[in-house]
Amino acid sequence: MVRYILQQIKITSHKCFGKWFAKNVVEETIDLDALAEHMSHHNSPYSKGVNKGLLTDMIACIKELLLEGKNVKIDDLAIFSLGIKNKEMAEKEEDFARNFARFVNEGNILPISDLANLAIRDIGQNANAKIVFFDFALQMIVLLIQKQI
Repeated sequence: MVRYILQQIKITSHKCFGKWFAKNVVEETIDLDALAEHMSHHNSPYSKGVNKGLLTDMIACIKELLLEGKNVKIDDLAIFSLGIKNKEMAEKEEDFARNFARFVNEGNILPISDLANLAIRDIGQNANAKIVFFDFALQMIVLLIQKQI
């Protein structure tokens, strides 16, 4: 059963101000050993050791396939893919994030997120990307210059 808490949006400028939403509660993180143990208790003829060996092999195979340039999809769980990050770019990204952070506040973070999701949706529905990005940029400028309320 999923455990959750109810939280209310308290940002007065947000379109959902005053509305409530559910947020899941994470009580612990299970490591590979605990997962193998848990699997062995589900009417499995396999022991914890066999399960851990299978999971370890699965992880090794996923890594191997990723290094071959393939994504790995495990239905109802995730799509695994590689990302590359170099040190110089990471430092530039950190500088950008540090400078950008002063413009993001609790009064505009949710509208910024909504705007990004809307642009993603529009492009996914074959809208003209140049027009979508231009509109996105204009609306983003307005959101970024808003002062925190």
